[in-house]
Amino acid sequence: MVTNDRGDVPGGRLRIAFVVNHINLRGGQERHAVEHIERFSRRHDVHVFTSELSDVARERLAGVTIIPVPLKPFPRYFFEFRRRTSKAIREAGRFDIIHTTGGIVSEQNFVAIHYCHKGWEEVLRNSPVARRGFTLYHRLNLWIAAHYEHRACADPATAGLSACSARTADNVARFYGTERAKIRVVYNGADPSRFHPDKIAFRDEVRDRYGVPRDCVLFLFVGEYQRKGLNTVLEAMAKIKTRVPFHLLAVGRGSVSDYGTRARSLGIGGRVTLAGPTGDIEKVFGASDAFVFPTLYEPFGMVILEAMFTRLPVITSRSAGAAELIRHGENGFLVDDVTDPDGIAGQMDALLTLSGSRREALGIATRESVLFQTWDHAVGQTEAAYYDALQRRGK
Repeated sequence: MVTNDRGDVPGGRLRIAFVVNHINLRGGQERHAVEHIERFSRRHDVHVFTSELSDVARERLAGVTIIPVPLKPFPRYFFEFRRRTSKAIREAGRFDIIHTTGGIVSEQNFVAIHYCHKGWEEVLRNSPVARRGFTLYHRLNLWIAAHYEHRACADPATAGLSACSARTADNVARFYGTERAKIRVVYNGADPSRFHPDKIAFRDEVRDRYGVPRDCVLFLFVGEYQRKGLNTVLEAMAKIKTRVPFHLLAVGRGSVSDYGTRARSLGIGGRVTLAGPTGDIEKVFGASDAFVFPTLYEPFGMVILEAMFTRLPVITSRSAGAAELIRHGENGFLVDDVTDPDGIAGQMDALLTLSGSRREALGIATRESVLFQTWDHAVGQTEAAYYDALQRRGK
């Protein structure tokens, strides 16, 4: 049961139920959970309800109360997690804040939106490229998630919400009818010590590891190959006019064979290296000269911020949430149509024509413009949103 009868609220110690399906350090939403839980546990009583806790995340959250919700990945996973977790929360007692992602439990008073499913559905309707590989199974999962997300966001008992970008907040208000004033924009954070320009020390080591020439301008792509727009990057590379030596390193999930074939058919096979995910992505950022990320749908895009922290000029979509931190031409480059290879090629050409010193100056400006956006800053904003929600509920 949600309560707001604590005499030391707002501003005091809270009893928080933090609900998240998976806790690991692989995905953006999962990392967000770890960073928040770890910091909240220093000054609040945090109980975490989850079906998965990786060993690495467990080390970070030592001392935090974890209530496991053991489940097997089967067709009714979502419904079973919702049912069992809702029951576990009721049995755990009274909480000031029940923080969930979307509508994954039956009762919550704070919802964090990392991914507006109706927003993604709109992109799918309007973009044939986005629909490639999108199956009936994916569509069913999207419908279920959107349905319960809508219920949670429109529920009067939900006193507060956070969204990872203004665009995501606008989507929630537009699709679910949520009062926009209830939604606080809380951008994701990054670790300024991990994603730091000094990672350039690993430049030669990383380039040798991936077979990338040491003396070229290296564009980096990180993420799911299809949804994040790798095919458009490959098509853009074939249109680049500048004669400066350049190369692309793509690190993420996707068919290396298929995309390798596509690169060769475009005549750029020798300029492209395709690789799977890595555990030391900060070193890969340090070995690169620019970041290109024409994502089809991105509520925020944590890798954009991490690239900016590492002084990498970024080329990305105006529709990406993190693009709200970019001023075109000053600390990055924005494109309107992420399916247009000519537009991407134009921005890549613009970067290649810059002198090394000008590119370095652009990188410095890029890092300085976002240094405030640390995880401590993000968690502080979420905490303030909690107190706002409790005050609103108390009216």
